[in-house]
Amino acid sequence: MRNLPIIIGIAAVAVFASHPLPICEEFNGEDHIHCVSTEKAAVIISQFEDGSRQYEFYTADGGKGYIYLDGGVYASTAKRQLNLPTIPVEDTDAYIREIIEAVTDDIGWD
Repeated sequence: MRNLPIIIGIAAVAVFASHPLPICEEFNGEDHIHCVSTEKAAVIISQFEDGSRQYEFYTADGGKGYIYLDGGVYASTAKRQLNLPTIPVEDTDAYIREIIEAVTDDIGWD
């Protein structure tokens, strides 16, 4: 199920909708999940066995952004979405940085 991590990510966003920011302590002991939060922002990074990665960005005022990378990219905020089966440039790291910057700019994540 190639879309399972996307479904998990969307479910995680829905679960955290009732909390202003994720509580990182919930992920203690999870080797494949890293969470960092401050009073104003949080990020959860998940790495899956197949090498795919998922980034979830949250702001204290309710902004949420999501990026899933699996050779392609799926990114989503309230303002826009991007869904590409493959990354269309050779410098994938620079392209991914641009997507992360766009998502964090959209939600006002510092």
